Amino acid sequence: MNEFYYYLLYFTSEYFSLPLIIRITLFLIVLLLLLYLTFFGRVVYISLFQFLEKKKAQRLELKYASKLQSLLEQSNLESDKIRAEMGWTHKVPAKTDLELLTMLLIRTRNAISGFNVHNYSVIVEILQLRKYWKRIVEKESMFSSSRALKILGDLELESSETLQGLNIKTKDKDLQKYARSVFFDVSSSDLWESFDRELSSDFTSLDEIRLHRALRRKAAMRPLPSLMRWVQRSDNEDFKAFLVKEISFFKQKESMQSLMKLLKETTSIKLKIQIITTLGELGCKEAVPLLSSEFHYNSARTQQAIIAALATIGVEKSLKFLEFEYNHCKNQDLLIDLVRGIYTIDEKQKTGTYEQLKSTSASLFTSSIFSFVERENVVLS
Repeated sequence: MNEFYYYLLYFTSEYFSLPLIIRITLFLIVLLLLLYLTFFGRVVYISLFQFLEKKKAQRLELKYASKLQSLLEQSNLESDKIRAEMGWTHKVPAKTDLELLTMLLIRTRNAISGFNVHNYSVIVEILQLRKYWKRIVEKESMFSSSRALKILGDLELESSETLQGLNIKTKDKDLQKYARSVFFDVSSSDLWESFDRELSSDFTSLDEIRLHRALRRKAAMRPLPSLMRWVQRSDNEDFKAFLVKEISFFKQKESMQSLMKLLKETTSIKLKIQIITTLGELGCKEAVPLLSSEFHYNSARTQQAIIAALATIGVEKSLKFLEFEYNHCKNQDLLIDLVRGIYTIDEKQKTGTYEQLKSTSASLFTSSIFSFVERENVVLS
């Protein structure tokens, strides 16, 4: 020990006797060497871990893949029989193997068309996969929790119990909403009663993407119920606007009368614009008088939406209204939208209104608007 202490003092004195630039250089060299060794050690550790995981996955697949396939293709079996065939009579696989077994079970199930749901559910219960992945969602990091939720969705367990429980126990709001969207996506039960309660608060663009994807999947299986019910129940304007947009996407024309009523009542500009756009996309001819009457009592953005909706509906009353507003318009920005709307309708109905207005345009600016709209449509076509 004394010898070590002697050499420590010796090298320390030698180091501090060197010029400053050399001391700094030596310090940086040692620091970089330590960083390199740390990085190299981490690379070796990760490579070794991945190698061992790969070997473990191969071992589990070799041991269980054929047995799982056989069980999922057989008729209903009791739990004890399944335990015996899998070799789990006295001991189930360790928790460290459950993630790999989950992936193997999902792959095997997906490879079999018409797999035995009963046997599949029994295997899930024996391995306690629901409990395992729920613990990860509730206890681990956001990244691990999100991944666990995806796996729970892939497992297609009894989502109504699994993910509703997660919603209660996890404190992360984003994770709660993600759990609800996964639950909605995979469950076959009636989720609509709790639909708006879980997703309408702090509704974000990411929530829109997730929920739109889930709604499309549901619509592919069976017709969706009227989304207007949840528009009327929710207090969140962003959520309402999203649902109104989805009404247009899923062509729920039975909601048109309710949308017209809501347009009269709401004070939210965002919601108004989305309702007007949806009425236009649904081709609601009954909305033309309402949109025309609302035109002068709303903001410029809302007026632009009304013009676009009337152009999309494209009936004679729409054209007459746009022509009237064109002749009395003082707003240059709106003038462009009016000419664009008239052009859109005239292209379909061939009334000659557009050419008539173009030939009687009084100023160079107005003539340039007609040229701009024509060039714009040439580019779009």
